[in-house]
Amino acid sequence: MPEDLKEPDSLKGLPEGSALTADKEIKRAFITSIRPRLSQHEGRERVTKSSGEEPITEPLEPNGSLTDKEERTQEYSKEKEEILAVPSKLNLEEAEEIAESKINKVLGVLWSTENIRKTSKYYYPIWNALIDYHGEEESINLRAHLDGLTGELIRASNQGLKRTNGVRTLLDLTSPQIDLLLKILQNEPLSYEELEGSPTEKSNIKKVVKSLVEKEDLVRISKRKEKRLLRTKEKIDIPTKLSEKSLMRAEDMPEKETKLIFPEKKLDRVITEEKMLETLELFGDIEMIEIELFYYPYWVIELVSGEGSRILTIDGVLRKQDEYAENMLRRRVF
Repeated sequence: MPEDLKEPDSLKGLPEGSALTADKEIKRAFITSIRPRLSQHEGRERVTKSSGEEPITEPLEPNGSLTDKEERTQEYSKEKEEILAVPSKLNLEEAEEIAESKINKVLGVLWSTENIRKTSKYYYPIWNALIDYHGEEESINLRAHLDGLTGELIRASNQGLKRTNGVRTLLDLTSPQIDLLLKILQNEPLSYEELEGSPTEKSNIKKVVKSLVEKEDLVRISKRKEKRLLRTKEKIDIPTKLSEKSLMRAEDMPEKETKLIFPEKKLDRVITEEKMLETLELFGDIEMIEIELFYYPYWVIELVSGEGSRILTIDGVLRKQDEYAENMLRRRVF
């Protein structure tokens, strides 16, 4: 057992109903949930079946209580529902191995001060639309993916799924505000002198600029050689048009399949089909060919220490931590 955990005061930080279990052979310590549990399995192995997955055999202790592996999973209601989902390429053990590597990376050699308390798989809503997009320069056939919770467009990157930042705010802007914001994005930095038009139009443009600046996290004004320049805030990431470069390609998303899951494992979408269509139309004329809502797998691992708890969210397909999804899941799951 690590020296810091041998101190009596360190045990006071454990959650109520928990105990510290250590083994000299493997030189590791685990936080164990101690609670009475009734079982109808009489010490036999319990086999759990789920649609589209291999049966998972989880051994029971001789007294009928569930093992430490099952203690880290969540219990659900009996009724299941059918969803269209991307199958996970990670099992529970692999997800926890990735989580342990993140613990080591954050805490260095102090691995024993933070332990896995619970591991659960959740399904995140994503809209998928096949469209004919008629932009200013060309008309192309595209597949667009939209985050079902935030309304941001989804891209693929080496770091995993990447969301745009600011697309959802476009729905709250007027047409002049959107046109000016996209023009700034195309020609950043943009000076007032480059905003052509009559004196009346310039007066209106100044009003639009002022309204954008007053909105948080969108546009800022800077000066260079007596020129006032318009720039977007650093975190803004909005494509000026829809293209294969600005969106996730169809082949980047694995094939989906029908699954039966417990309702508690699915996050309900916030963005409606109408909102998705409205978002895509901000970038030009589109014709909707097909649209579907599907769910993407994430492993959510709760870590506990004497100072409290936190979660890690691991992409069930790309095997990478997804901090964006982590923020969304933290608010809804814990």
